[in-house]
Amino acid sequence: MAAQAYHLDATYLEAYRSSPERKFIGRHAIERLFIGFFAEVLPKDLAVPVDLNFRFVQRIHDGDVSDDRGVYRLRIGNDTFFGQFATRVQNGLFLSDRSSDATLADFERAPGGVLFAADEEELAADFFDRQLGAYVDEGGQGWVITRSARRLFARHITTGDWRGLNRVSGDVWTAGSHVLDTATKTTTFRFSANDDAADLFVERAGEAPRQLRRRRDYRLEPVTFASKAAVLGGHVYVPLNADRPCPAIALTHGSGPQDRHGYASIMGVLADHLARLGMLVLTFDKRGVGASTGDWSRATFDDLATDVAQAVALLRGRADVDPERVGIGGSSQAGWVAAAAVGHARPAFVVLLGAAGAGLTVETQNLYNTRIRLACAGVSEADIALALLQQQAYFQARRDPSHEHALVALTRRAAGRPAIQPELFPGTLGERATAEWFDVLDVDFDPLPIWAAFNGSLFLLFGSHDDSTPTDLVQQRLASLPPDPQRAIVVLAGTNHLGLLCETTCLGEPDRVSRFHPQLFATLTEWANTLLRP
Repeated sequence: MAAQAYHLDATYLEAYRSSPERKFIGRHAIERLFIGFFAEVLPKDLAVPVDLNFRFVQRIHDGDVSDDRGVYRLRIGNDTFFGQFATRVQNGLFLSDRSSDATLADFERAPGGVLFAADEEELAADFFDRQLGAYVDEGGQGWVITRSARRLFARHITTGDWRGLNRVSGDVWTAGSHVLDTATKTTTFRFSANDDAADLFVERAGEAPRQLRRRRDYRLEPVTFASKAAVLGGHVYVPLNADRPCPAIALTHGSGPQDRHGYASIMGVLADHLARLGMLVLTFDKRGVGASTGDWSRATFDDLATDVAQAVALLRGRADVDPERVGIGGSSQAGWVAAAAVGHARPAFVVLLGAAGAGLTVETQNLYNTRIRLACAGVSEADIALALLQQQAYFQARRDPSHEHALVALTRRAAGRPAIQPELFPGTLGERATAEWFDVLDVDFDPLPIWAAFNGSLFLLFGSHDDSTPTDLVQQRLASLPPDPQRAIVVLAGTNHLGLLCETTCLGEPDRVSRFHPQLFATLTEWANTLLRP
């Protein structure tokens, strides 16, 4: 199939340093080359994924002929190969094709996106992890670079401005006016092209570039650990120049298929801040994501809690960690996971951001989340009420199948209401091909009794405009617990689920917000300092 892309008289030249230069003339000769190549490199197991992708460096068109240069990446299972290409193409067929050596850096530094499935392209850890960390001027002001699976993020140390960056090339990224903004370009971030990205040049529109130097506060140490038949991969953020065993924290995820950096890199943001203060931090890929095996979509709270407990055990076994000062942290769904992990892990402390699971059942949180989404979309109160009744009927039928008839009736009533269709749960209890979260997670799991018996410190941060967590209700439930001097709750006024400033609950999406609450990191620092004292 590959050979059919070549002209009958095409020329193919191999010029790799590892072998003598070879030239093949004609489609049939090229076809024999490809047959031999794939027979050599392809595994016998045809289920192993094969992916070939390209980035163009230059494209010159002259009539129906184009001269193209670029780099390619070939992935076969866990093996990856890189090369450069220079081609001449006429009417969609190669007239000539020259391949030579290239590296990961060559592929990542090439401008533009990949040719195929650009929106799904994940950042290569071996290249982009070297860019993570703080870049500052002589006064200690500057930006902290974190990343998600698919983009870099930049947080200003002083102002709290936070930007998801848009790729120009591996070393050049731009930012707009909000966290996620692809339409405007207000700032350019340019990393030095050396092996450790020691410098960052930040250029705001209309201003000269400002040079910032990399500040070495910690090192990233890759780790793996086993948990319930899964093998989980992650990073330990190890503070530099620690003169005694450190307190340590294992960060766990929000919902969905999150890697060690978390949604919009929020786990990376928290890990960076705590590590720069002097805490040792472990983040890991959720089951079935990144370097971890397993399946997050079928993981129960107990499964996820066991994963966190194993992360805590790993930390306690390190010589550079004080085993009496190891805890759990995270955001969003991490509230339930952390609570479920208390019995397994016996943490000294728990710190959570925007976590409804700190005080509510899953059902209560989901009903609030659904109401807010529909209300912000302008859906009528009558339709919102019907959607919530249908969801409640599903939960009730799951508990007691004799109530399934009520679920069927409400689903029929809702069938003619298009505005609420995306929020409706299945109309029966019949088997489905793919399990959803409401089939897997314990929707009645209540963390309140766990916190009532917890003898460690519990520190909870909430936003007053959280569209996922009913902050007032969580506070009320937590206030019903017996007073405990080790339990602290802080509500950041005018902030969303992640602690970002927003005007209303309906305006907290990443394309509407631009900076963290000024007290978020100051509050985390104050809390962490109580642990960091000898």
